[in-house]
Amino acid sequence: MVSAVVFGAVHGHPTIGVIAGLLGVTLAIIYERSRSLTACIVVHAVFNTLGIALIYII
Repeated sequence: MVSAVVFGAVHGHPTIGVIAGLLGVTLAIIYERSRSLTACIVVHAVFNTLGIALIYII
């Protein structure tokens, strides 16, 4: 869970940091259950893609 906090903190903005921290916890859980870094990379990429898509939609 320390990695989730660090993951959130390096994103700079407090709001984004909290969201990134929650994503970090989710990615840690995914890794612990699957033992697959690929699964985490895919989830992170989908999350970022959806975030960018929302910027253009809104």
